[in-house]
Amino acid sequence: APNLEDLVLCLEFYLLSSLCGWFSSDLFAQAVSSTCNKCNKAATSILLVMSRPGFFSRLRQTASDGSGTSTSLSTVDGRAAAFQDSLAKLMKAIESLGRGGIRFTNPAKTATEQLRTVFLILETESGATEAGCTGPCLQYLLTSKLLIKMATGLLPNNPVGCRTAWLDFMLQLMERMQRRLLLHGEVLESLRLTFKTCGHRKTVLSDDDQRCYIQLLCVVMKQVSRDPTFLTLLFDARGKGSFQVLEGLLRHMHHAGSRGHAVREAIVMVCQLCVSHPDLSHYIHTATTFGVEVAGGLSAAFSNLPMTLPAKSKKSGLRAWAYSPEQLSQRVPQLQAYFDALDFCGQVILSVPSELRGHILEQTYQGFLCNVMLPALHQRQPSEVVAALTYFRVSLISLGSRPLLGAFLRLLLQTQGEDGVCTLDRLIRRVDSLGEPCMAALCLIQALLDLRCEDVM
Repeated sequence: APNLEDLVLCLEFYLLSSLCGWFSSDLFAQAVSSTCNKCNKAATSILLVMSRPGFFSRLRQTASDGSGTSTSLSTVDGRAAAFQDSLAKLMKAIESLGRGGIRFTNPAKTATEQLRTVFLILETESGATEAGCTGPCLQYLLTSKLLIKMATGLLPNNPVGCRTAWLDFMLQLMERMQRRLLLHGEVLESLRLTFKTCGHRKTVLSDDDQRCYIQLLCVVMKQVSRDPTFLTLLFDARGKGSFQVLEGLLRHMHHAGSRGHAVREAIVMVCQLCVSHPDLSHYIHTATTFGVEVAGGLSAAFSNLPMTLPAKSKKSGLRAWAYSPEQLSQRVPQLQAYFDALDFCGQVILSVPSELRGHILEQTYQGFLCNVMLPALHQRQPSEVVAALTYFRVSLISLGSRPLLGAFLRLLLQTQGEDGVCTLDRLIRRVDSLGEPCMAALCLIQALLDLRCEDVM
């Protein structure tokens, strides 16, 4: 049997369909009879009253003889009337969130529906308004303090679903409205409140919350990248500094999949802005753990790689130590995440100014190469030695950043293991061994020669 919510939706559909004349009274009677078989006595009585002859005719007559106004979105007056009506319902639902007692309606659902309606009206108005002009509905929203009231009421997420509705609304507003909304104080204050709430470490975000929050951060950062004048509105350089967008992005930098990729692209945009904004570069250097986070991402991705390589491929006849980076990533799926982290680190190092570049390089060298890669190169188990040498080789081949390549070569040429043996000497000793460690070492030396680097020679 359907629950109460399904029944309400059923009644709404019957009402709307009959008012619009979408189907005849005979079809409506059939729908009523099929629904009555699955509903209780109270619902059956309601549907039977609705199915009486002339019921919807009188309802249509009442609707047409009422105010005489249309809620069509094709006219300015129609949009304004629908906009005011949706805002009134939305604010009423938000006000009811803080009240106790029994609720006969779901305010989270009402807020979600009305926010969608508000955005639909704004989008329709934007399409009907000349380029560069602001319609009356959007102008009212940007000057009435309602955005801040919405954020304050919906962000606490009580009941569940309110925060998702607000984040989705702000995402659509920032992404699809062809206006410079970041210039408006209402929008800025709402974004600050949103980023502060969602970025707080005690805030637990649902999967939908997290998806919308990450997309909102990336959309805002893209707009700042296209127009760097917005940076002064979002970045507070006073004291230690504060940049909520970057702080939120750093929390989700190591996500897998498309979310993590979008976050890392947005972080690279931040790094590119550092060249023309020394205050931002200083803030990243002194007030964030940016370098540690980059090195930590590399360390985590490398540590997730298998300690031994897969067996010889029957299809190609090659052993894993002879694979190219592309071939090896097909046999070892975890390697793609490591390549992504390596590529991201290289892009960051190339994007930032020289003083910040040295800081990030040193963090990467000490945090990843010396603490994670170096012990792997000095292992004694033959199968693990082959894997470590192969991972180092494909890293050299795939690197597109010369400064980061220099850090890898520095590890090989200037470090030593716990037993005091230099890393380069250890590599040459591998050549003197038997079996696969010898072949893996020779392949690595071949990759080093292909670099045509004077220091290596």
